[in-house]
Amino acid sequence: MDALKACDEFNARAKACYGVWFDRLLAGHFEQADCVQESDDYKQCILEAIERGKSSSSPTSAPSTPSHPKAP
Repeated sequence: MDALKACDEFNARAKACYGVWFDRLLAGHFEQADCVQESDDYKQCILEAIERGKSSSSPTSAPSTPSHPKAP
């Protein structure tokens, strides 16, 4: 999805954060990951991209109804 390409930077930050955490985990440092902000930023970007996609695919105005006069 092209709209999600805008979130690539946030995705890279989250991956980098978790990558560092995982490397430390393998080295024996059993600490909880502190990547909440990076994950939240990426999630927010995805949600906003989805909303933009929904709003751009919906019609901007309601379909018009024919204005034919009714027979008496």
